[in-house]
Amino acid sequence: MADQDGNARDEGPPQVPQQAHVSFALKMSSMTIACSIPKFVSLVQNFDSCQKEAIERIGFGGLLQMPDITLQRITCGHIADRFDVTTECVEIEGIQIPITTFDVQCIMGLPAGELLITPRPVSNDEDYKYYSVYKDPKKKNISLAILQEELLKAKVADEHFLRRFVLFAIGYILCPTTKPFVSSNYLALVKDINQIKHINWAALTRDFLIRSLKKLKGGRTNLEGNLPLLQVQDSKYKLTYGDRTPPLMSYWNEMKVNSWLKYDSKHGISGLNSANMDIVLGQLLQLQQSIQFLDNKMTNKLISIDGICNQNRKDIQEIEKRLRSAFHATSAKHPKVEIIHEQFNITNQEEVRTAQADDTKNTQTESVKTTRSDKEKGSSNQHTKHMMTSCTTRRNSQLLHRPQNAITINYISNCKDNILLSAINGVKLYSQFLRALVVPQEAPPTSKWLNGSLIKDEQADTPRGNGMALLESKAHCQQWKSDGAKKGTFSKTYRQRRATVASKYLNHDMIFLPLNRNKDHWYVVVLNAGKQKIQILDSIRMDRNTYKANKDLNDTIKGIDKFIAYATEDKSVTTR
Repeated sequence: MADQDGNARDEGPPQVPQQAHVSFALKMSSMTIACSIPKFVSLVQNFDSCQKEAIERIGFGGLLQMPDITLQRITCGHIADRFDVTTECVEIEGIQIPITTFDVQCIMGLPAGELLITPRPVSNDEDYKYYSVYKDPKKKNISLAILQEELLKAKVADEHFLRRFVLFAIGYILCPTTKPFVSSNYLALVKDINQIKHINWAALTRDFLIRSLKKLKGGRTNLEGNLPLLQVQDSKYKLTYGDRTPPLMSYWNEMKVNSWLKYDSKHGISGLNSANMDIVLGQLLQLQQSIQFLDNKMTNKLISIDGICNQNRKDIQEIEKRLRSAFHATSAKHPKVEIIHEQFNITNQEEVRTAQADDTKNTQTESVKTTRSDKEKGSSNQHTKHMMTSCTTRRNSQLLHRPQNAITINYISNCKDNILLSAINGVKLYSQFLRALVVPQEAPPTSKWLNGSLIKDEQADTPRGNGMALLESKAHCQQWKSDGAKKGTFSKTYRQRRATVASKYLNHDMIFLPLNRNKDHWYVVVLNAGKQKIQILDSIRMDRNTYKANKDLNDTIKGIDKFIAYATEDKSVTTR
């Protein structure tokens, strides 16, 4: 397990190369910074009261109050510029300001116990046991993302929860690096839960930050460590200082840094061109103001759009309300609307009596050709038909009596014949064609529609005057289409199963095949054995050549033809 931050013991302060000074504030925009206050704060906000109390018991209660502040790269860069590797202080307006452990303790509320960790301990065999528990299953390190995921899923504040929280705080706040994982050497600090609050965590995070600043001065590309200590915008972490004046770092912000820069431009800093620094600072401040202006402008625009959407929604609701009121007020003045209500308010008893009379007449006509068992079967089918007809009547009546549907019906029944109401796949539907749906009495003879009849896929082998007809299900039609499009041979089991289905066709005079076109229109293909023709029943009548070129239709016919040939080759199949 490799150490991610290379925590070797320092051998004195690194030597700063003697070259033209380049401000770290200009480099910060391209630096990789792992320290993430928003990630830490968003995680803490998901903890319940019991979990927060457990964290407070191990001495990390101060971190729970961390505000969601923005990490200003430019500010941190200016402070890094003024860090002296020899004195380990930050020079502000000519005054050396040290970063002490007590300052860190007061600002962040971290424990500063008697156990000093210098340097970080090396893991032993017992620590490797915890490593196998907390490491990423797909990698060989303790991933910060896995720690966050497990903390969010935790239901109780047990020892594993507390260890993961401390490791997560190390990786994002206390000792962050540029890597997305935390070093396994820190396991030695968290294996004993009772000892966590006795460790000097303030010194640990302070020393790590000092080492990172020294390495940055010595040529390292990225700045690591506890960057909130370099830029403190809130004083929530201040504890009781006694008679000591709070350190200036607790008030560090962008305004303070600007005042330091103005002071340095007057008094000068070794190797720093004050004129160029003023220009760069002015450009940076101007850029920051422009970004803030755009952000405010976008926020106001979004608020304005949201208000317009809410107003449009209210206007649409008001228009719908007025239309409904107008319909109810004028419905009594339009006899055609009353005819619609009377037509579809037929009682279930009248429907059943009419259907029974028709069925009795048909049964007497065919009594010579029907056996006793066929009569019982027909009686059951009649009862089913009565039930379906009654349900359909009630459903149609409920749909037509809805206010929004009534407005549409009123419009169709009163508009002129040549008004275009809809168009489906290029076929134009005028009001004279659709009026048969709402006022059948006034529709021309060519536009008559079925009056409540039902055609169900499940009803097959129905006796007809012109012979036996079979209405195939759409599932079998889809399978025939696949069989026709497939090239090559079929397995023996599949061939026998499909041949059994195809053999039923040989005992019928007409086969009705429902096919779908463009997922929004159905038509029926009729295999008429008596006339030896393929007939098309389609409300959108198309040219004969169009049907001949239809791939779905051709594949369906090919599939049926294949397995009828298989069925006739099987001697066990008997046909009429």
